Amino acid sequence: MMTGDSWLTLGELAGYSKLSHSKLCRMVQNGDVPACRIASPWRFDARYIEIWMKSQGVGGAVYQANKNGNDGQIKQESF
Repeated sequence: MMTGDSWLTLGELAGYSKLSHSKLCRMVQNGDVPACRIASPWRFDARYIEIWMKSQGVGGAVYQANKNGNDGQIKQESF
């Protein structure tokens, strides 16, 4: 997991995820990456990015944020 600020810029996420800036822009515009717009630039919550990256794997369990609670816990669901 990343350390420091919990909000990432597009450039920081590109470096962390090893994806190009243009690829991430397309993914954000398509709604494929958890993001929010604060003023003009996109920002990414590091906690949700970590969950999103883990959910991109093949097989196993799907990780998702427990959106019903405020405790920030992560639940694991298998299928």
